[in-house]
Amino acid sequence: MYNAVMRALKRLGLATLHGDCDISMHVLNVIYPLVDDQLIDFAKNKDSILVFEEGHPAYIEQNIRAILHKAGARCAVQGKGRSQRPES
Repeated sequence: MYNAVMRALKRLGLATLHGDCDISMHVLNVIYPLVDDQLIDFAKNKDSILVFEEGHPAYIEQNIRAILHKAGARCAVQGKGRSQRPES
Protein backbone atom coordinates (compact mmCIF):
# COMPACT_ATOMS: atom_id res chain seq x y z
CA MET A 1 0.00 0.00 0.00
CA TYR A 2 2.92 2.36 0.65
CA ASN A 3 3.77 2.67 -3.05
CA ALA A 4 0.14 3.35 -4.02
CA VAL A 5 -0.18 6.01 -1.31
CA MET A 6 3.07 7.68 -2.36
CA ARG A 7 1.97 7.68 -6.03
CA ALA A 8 -1.31 9.33 -5.05
CA LEU A 9 0.45 11.92 -2.88
CA LYS A 10 2.86 12.69 -5.72
CA ARG A 11 -0.03 13.20 -8.15
CA LEU A 12 -1.59 15.59 -5.62
CA GLY A 13 1.69 17.49 -5.31
CA LEU A 14 2.18 16.39 -1.69
CA ALA A 15 5.23 14.18 -2.25
CA THR A 16 8.30 14.05 -4.47
CA LEU A 17 9.40 11.35 -6.88
CA HIS A 18 11.91 10.23 -4.23
CA GLY A 19 9.28 9.76 -1.51
CA ASP A 20 9.89 12.98 0.40
CA CYS A 21 6.63 14.04 2.00
CA ASP A 22 5.50 16.46 4.70
CA ILE A 23 2.72 14.13 5.84
CA SER A 24 3.54 11.98 8.89
CA MET A 25 3.42 8.28 8.06
CA HIS A 26 3.86 5.21 10.19
CA VAL A 27 4.64 2.38 7.78
CA LEU A 28 4.23 -1.13 9.15
CA ASN A 29 6.73 -3.74 8.01
CA VAL A 30 5.23 -6.33 10.33
CA ILE A 31 1.53 -6.27 11.14
CA TYR A 32 1.46 -8.88 13.89
CA PRO A 33 1.88 -8.17 16.62
CA LEU A 34 1.38 -4.43 16.39
CA VAL A 35 3.63 -2.53 18.81
CA ASP A 36 1.31 -0.53 21.07
CA ASP A 37 3.93 1.99 22.21
CA GLN A 38 4.90 2.87 18.62
CA LEU A 39 1.28 3.45 17.60
CA ILE A 40 0.48 5.48 20.71
CA ASP A 41 3.59 7.62 20.18
CA PHE A 42 2.69 8.15 16.51
CA ALA A 43 -0.87 9.22 17.39
CA LYS A 44 0.27 11.84 19.93
CA ASN A 45 -0.67 15.39 18.94
CA LYS A 46 -2.75 14.20 15.99
CA ASP A 47 -6.47 14.84 15.60
CA SER A 48 -6.93 11.83 13.35
CA ILE A 49 -5.05 9.19 11.41
CA LEU A 50 -5.95 7.43 8.17
CA VAL A 51 -5.25 3.71 7.90
CA PHE A 52 -4.57 2.13 4.49
CA GLU A 53 -4.69 -1.64 4.38
CA GLU A 54 -5.40 -4.28 1.77
CA GLY A 55 -8.18 -6.82 1.99
CA HIS A 56 -11.30 -7.09 4.07
CA PRO A 57 -12.25 -6.93 6.89
CA ALA A 58 -10.27 -4.05 8.36
CA TYR A 59 -8.24 -6.06 10.88
CA ILE A 60 -5.37 -3.61 11.23
CA GLU A 61 -7.67 -0.59 11.48
CA GLN A 62 -9.76 -2.29 14.19
CA ASN A 63 -6.65 -3.30 16.13
CA ILE A 64 -5.17 0.22 15.93
CA ARG A 65 -8.48 1.72 17.05
CA ALA A 66 -8.57 -0.67 20.04
CA ILE A 67 -4.97 0.08 21.04
CA LEU A 68 -5.52 3.85 20.93
CA HIS A 69 -8.85 3.63 22.75
CA LYS A 70 -7.31 1.50 25.52
CA ALA A 71 -4.51 4.08 25.86
CA GLY A 72 -7.02 6.92 26.12
CA ALA A 73 -5.75 8.61 22.96
CA ARG A 74 -8.10 11.22 21.54
CA CYS A 75 -7.05 10.53 17.98
CA ALA A 76 -9.78 9.51 15.55
CA VAL A 77 -9.02 6.53 13.32
CA GLN A 78 -10.35 6.56 9.75
CA GLY A 79 -10.12 3.74 7.28
CA LYS A 80 -12.47 1.53 5.33
CA GLY A 81 -15.66 3.00 6.70
CA ARG A 82 -18.28 4.37 4.36
CA SER A 83 -17.35 7.74 2.96
CA GLN A 84 -19.56 10.65 3.95
CA ARG A 85 -20.80 12.46 0.86
CA PRO A 86 -22.83 15.63 1.12
CA GLU A 87 -26.35 15.39 -0.22
CA SER A 88 -26.81 16.94 -3.67
